[in-house]
Amino acid sequence: MASLDVQAEHDESLELEREFGYPHELRRSLRQFSIWAVSFSVLAITTGIYLNYGFGLSNAGPVFVWTWPVVVFGQFLVALVFADLSGRIPLTGYAYQWSSRLVNPTLGWFVGFFSLMFLLVGGAAIAFELFVPVVGQLFGFATSSGVVSLGLSIGLIALVTLITCISVRVTSRVNNVAVFTDVAGALTAGVIVLVVWLFARPAPIHHSLGFLLNTGGLSGGKLAYGLMLALLMGCFTLTGFETAADLSEEAVNARITVPRAIIGSLLIAGVLGFLLIVGVTLAMPSLHATQASTNPIPLALQYTVGGAVTKFYLSVLAITTVGLVTILVAAAGRVFFAMSRDNMLPASHLLRRVDRETGTPVLALVTAGIITAGLVVYGFYSSASFGILVGGTAVFAFLVYFGAVASYTFVGHRVPPKIDRFSLGSWTGPVKWGAFVWLVAALLVLTVPSVFRNTDWVVLICAGLAVVWYATVLRGRLASGTAGARTSVTAVEEPRVVSK
Repeated sequence: MASLDVQAEHDESLELEREFGYPHELRRSLRQFSIWAVSFSVLAITTGIYLNYGFGLSNAGPVFVWTWPVVVFGQFLVALVFADLSGRIPLTGYAYQWSSRLVNPTLGWFVGFFSLMFLLVGGAAIAFELFVPVVGQLFGFATSSGVVSLGLSIGLIALVTLITCISVRVTSRVNNVAVFTDVAGALTAGVIVLVVWLFARPAPIHHSLGFLLNTGGLSGGKLAYGLMLALLMGCFTLTGFETAADLSEEAVNARITVPRAIIGSLLIAGVLGFLLIVGVTLAMPSLHATQASTNPIPLALQYTVGGAVTKFYLSVLAITTVGLVTILVAAAGRVFFAMSRDNMLPASHLLRRVDRETGTPVLALVTAGIITAGLVVYGFYSSASFGILVGGTAVFAFLVYFGAVASYTFVGHRVPPKIDRFSLGSWTGPVKWGAFVWLVAALLVLTVPSVFRNTDWVVLICAGLAVVWYATVLRGRLASGTAGARTSVTAVEEPRVVSK
């Protein structure tokens, strides 16, 4: 069996070099469960719902739960596109590579930059704004002290950065534990509150299923606007399912396992998330009290099922957060590595190095950890502007999705699918256009409402930084041929023979 595994890895490595021109430097050790766990960890439904549930409830009342399936369907179309692309171009750097090769390196640069913003800002936000207060609630100590908050956040980031540098196998094992708790937490909490609602209903819980159609007193245009904003709970939560593609060069049989991971993680997260949202909504003791609470889910759990289950849920959140930050740093490091391999970033000659002992891009990972920690320090000294920056993470993610899906929609037919690999087949047309329309609508929801005006400015400023680097340095590199992925589709259609 071991010899077969070695031969399979060797064959995949040769295929990578023959088709795309990259020597295989990363170690393939992630099998189906581990690569699926990477995507599921970044989805992190317990953390995402914990952070965004109150936003949806306050904008549209309990009826907001039905916006979740809408987002699941839209993101499922995107996941199908990404699954197809990951089977055709199984490279670390995922959306950066896809956009670069299907369109040009210029688009690839901007898509890659936005993917870094999503991963780095997201990691800092989770460490600073979720891990710290959850640990405080769990162990009963005040986290209002700046020293405590900053110390816990930086300590977590330093720990996970070290883990990611040791090896991808150690990283995946830590993440696998976090994923197990995430699934167990969502399933346990959702099922328990539903059982209590069905058979006990402690006063004053008198809700029937009809409560899920309660609009909180809103109607007409106000209800329509509220439901539009409520969509954002799903949009903020159901992102990151594509992260498995960022570790394609470390996955065994990547053309099969990565597409399965992308689709499977989203579908499972969609079902478990809906179970948790419905259960908590039906179990809330008072609509007005829950809407006013800063921690609506623990409030509903505490009242309905008591302290033990609430403590369990908070423990799940803490463990899941560790796994989530680990994978975000690991994924950001891989994007740094992939873009530096094409000389797209400052100090690319350093960031593209892979340590022979660990088989990981150590300098790229350390850079990701340092920037994530730096963003936490920024949040500590400027919490208001950091909050605005964090609000842009969903916009960054959806810009990445839009860039990759638009590339696939308009020129994806130029790269034929591999035989015996994942392919949309005759569904390609409806799926890619459906995903394209969904992403246009989602980006409008994420940017047009006046409440997001400050976030829009932050995204534009970040985009401006990307334009400055492109105009002053990268454009010259691309023109001289010293940067950029090889974009000729013949690299896929007609494999190049590499002399030994």
